[in-house]
Amino acid sequence: MKFLLYFSAFFFTVAHFNCFFSKTELLQPGNWEFYWNHFYTAQDFANPAPPKPDALTENAIIWNRMQINGQPFPSFGFGTYRTIIKNTWQTKALGIRVPAPFSSADLYVNGQKIISTGEIGKSAESEKPSRRTLLAFFETNAQELEILIHVSNFTMFKGGLRGKIRIGSAQEILQESRKYLAIDMASLGIIFAIMTYHFAVYFLTRSYKENFIFSILSFLYLGMVLFYGEQSILFFFPELPLPVHIRIGHSILAFIPPMILIFLRSLYKEMVHIGFIYFFAGTSCLFAISLCFRLHFFTRFNFYYFVISGTGSCLVAVILTWRAAFRRIPGAGILLAGFLSLAAFTAYSTFLYRTDHIAGGFVSLGFSLFALFQAGALASRHAGLEKTNHRIQNRLYENRIALEKQRNEIEMNLHDSLGGNLTDLKLALQKILRTYQNKYPELIPELQKIMRRTEMTIQSMRTQLLFLEDLQVAMQDLVSGLRLILLRRYQDAGKKVKIELAPGISDKLKDLDESFLIDDLLKINIIMIIQELCTNNLKYETETSNWKFSIENGVLQFSVQTNRKSLDSTTRGAVKSYGQNNVLKRISEISGTINLISDNGLNFIELRVPLISRGQKANTHSNPPAKPVS
Repeated sequence: MKFLLYFSAFFFTVAHFNCFFSKTELLQPGNWEFYWNHFYTAQDFANPAPPKPDALTENAIIWNRMQINGQPFPSFGFGTYRTIIKNTWQTKALGIRVPAPFSSADLYVNGQKIISTGEIGKSAESEKPSRRTLLAFFETNAQELEILIHVSNFTMFKGGLRGKIRIGSAQEILQESRKYLAIDMASLGIIFAIMTYHFAVYFLTRSYKENFIFSILSFLYLGMVLFYGEQSILFFFPELPLPVHIRIGHSILAFIPPMILIFLRSLYKEMVHIGFIYFFAGTSCLFAISLCFRLHFFTRFNFYYFVISGTGSCLVAVILTWRAAFRRIPGAGILLAGFLSLAAFTAYSTFLYRTDHIAGGFVSLGFSLFALFQAGALASRHAGLEKTNHRIQNRLYENRIALEKQRNEIEMNLHDSLGGNLTDLKLALQKILRTYQNKYPELIPELQKIMRRTEMTIQSMRTQLLFLEDLQVAMQDLVSGLRLILLRRYQDAGKKVKIELAPGISDKLKDLDESFLIDDLLKINIIMIIQELCTNNLKYETETSNWKFSIENGVLQFSVQTNRKSLDSTTRGAVKSYGQNNVLKRISEISGTINLISDNGLNFIELRVPLISRGQKANTHSNPPAKPVS
């Protein structure tokens, strides 16, 4: 399957990512000396009786891993790391790179201070913690290099040096540093572009809620890369205090597990139980509450949060997307590959963090790849939805053609069959009246009643046939059809009517119709509502009727000027009249409103109908019945 191929490719990337950097590993393991609660200088070690180390270690590691008198060193304190290496490089321009220590440090080479991060101190009051990788360049011709690193920590629950220290020619160290920075900056650019694109898509279309949720999730990914990456945060906020840095980073981390499940629920609502979201949201809230305590307290337990919430949410997400992929839901396979790759990167990053190594590059790469996979999954899903919508639109178009053909056949049958029979009946009655009016005068009144009823039926049938023709026109062009219906109704009643159309309304409605934003059911409801309002207006209006059609902000507006008698019948008599009550029901079904507007002594009835997209679900069942609003 495709997602297995994707996962295999990126698992290979994880396995070889460290080799990308280890090729330039320039400082081989050696003997490191550690001196607890002392800041020794090169002069101290030049004395005839130099200080004795409190611990010896093969690599420079955090002092919590070392022991003195059988007990590990405490988290808070200060000390000196020292080692001596031979200068075997063919150039005097050298460089050194020390991963960000816990929590402040000064670096000395052959007795000269070349760089520092934060301000070291012998107490919490005198120390200024920082999180900055030590990257320095210097020149020397010495045969041996004595490296002294003073470190103090009164902030984190771990203290000392971590990761692998690299030293070599200035050019090699510079290239090494640029690789880490390139990973961070590329990840930030990728995630920012993905976040901006999906937010813009949602903002412009106001559809596909998963785009908006994914943009929020991408924003959290952006924060993860920014605050957990190697050094990118220093380019934007060089003076950001370490406590603020740590709290913001952990706050972002707390929101990611529940947001991933919220995103999945927006894609596969029937598969993601709301209980999962509540559980991980509750876990995140508990972790967020711990941020109010001192840094060394909650940073001590963040590993367990990674295991419980991070691993748990990732496992749930993998199972859910696996089920979705098994059902062949578009985009699920790509999303599954993304979760598997994120799981691989996260597991390896957690391992590095647990073993006191720098994991920022893997965090950056993992979340940027995951964002790419999620974006690909959304694109695949939307492509599948567009394909389905296109197929549905074609089917709707075919059904519309079939219904139109069937309506024409019914109209033809009514005209040819029923109309012909009624005409024959009328002619037969006329013949009977002429033949037997003198012979059976007592039957003439009854026959004349039947004759008048037959003529009324024929006229009613013709009116309905004309209405069907007008309805067919309205299905093609709503405004033209409504205008034709109103003109015919007022002409048959012998009354005057004035119809005012807003500029461009026909073109706007035609564009919406071609985009399937106006369906046939909405058109029929609008036509029947206008029919009933027209009937009501014809009953009571004695002067010229004024109709206005307009469209503003996606809302179709109809208004008709009416006198007080007509107004009372439309509003106060609505409950008593079945026709008017039916109008209010139809208005409610299309989420419309009917309002009374008084302007300069004139009264208007205004109908407002929002044009609801096929892609949006109209809440037509939960709406209360429409009521006239004054």
